[in-house]
Amino acid sequence: MKPVELSQDAFPHSSASAEGMRVIRAARGRRNVYVHLNIPYAEKSGRRLHMQIASSMTKP
Repeated sequence: MKPVELSQDAFPHSSASAEGMRVIRAARGRRNVYVHLNIPYAEKSGRRLHMQIASSMTKP
């Protein structure tokens, strides 16, 4: 399958959600998403565990 480039406006909308998911409503262009990857938070059985954090903010 060839990749298809889409603009944000053309990207298909989805209303799917998962248990515990929070949706932050904001006008397009008035939101920011921050992602923090591979943050170590514990060690279990000699293996370091990492978490991924995605958070969003709306601009005033």
